[in-house]
Amino acid sequence: GFLHIVPGLVMVTLMPLQASRRLRQRWPALHRWSGRLFVLVGLSLCASAMVMNILFPVVGGLLKLTVIYAMCVAQVATMALGMRAIRRRDVSGHRKWMMRAMGVAFSGGTAGLFVVPFYLMGEVTDLVVGVGRWLGFLGTAAAVEWWLRFGEPRRGETTRDDGGTHGQIVEGR
Repeated sequence: GFLHIVPGLVMVTLMPLQASRRLRQRWPALHRWSGRLFVLVGLSLCASAMVMNILFPVVGGLLKLTVIYAMCVAQVATMALGMRAIRRRDVSGHRKWMMRAMGVAFSGGTAGLFVVPFYLMGEVTDLVVGVGRWLGFLGTAAAVEWWLRFGEPRRGETTRDDGGTHGQIVEGR
């Protein structure tokens, strides 16, 4: 548990730093190094999640078992695609993939929104835990995708979905 909780807390702490436009602009080296730490911690989080999924009794049955593996694959894939994008100097693509990676990392906690009420009512079943985990994962992924497509770009930023602007700056918003 400790080897899973600590990396999770580090990732959640790094998320606002990584998303901060001010930090990226004023201290780009700090952004790069905290991003590298985010990826490293994300990999250790995935490794510990998979080990815990095997070693500890699985509350949530096959549904929870599969969602943990799906989350790990999504975490590694989104971080790898984000790193690939920035190495190609595709800043817009990098930001989108890393927002997705943050969403995957955050989705473990979002599952609590679906599961905790049932815990409080004493209704803890494998189905509740498994479905709650999947709802947390897919719900967070859907929210991130919605934001990337429809979220309001700020002045001077490119449109989020690049809806025909091909990376041009959006003025006057």
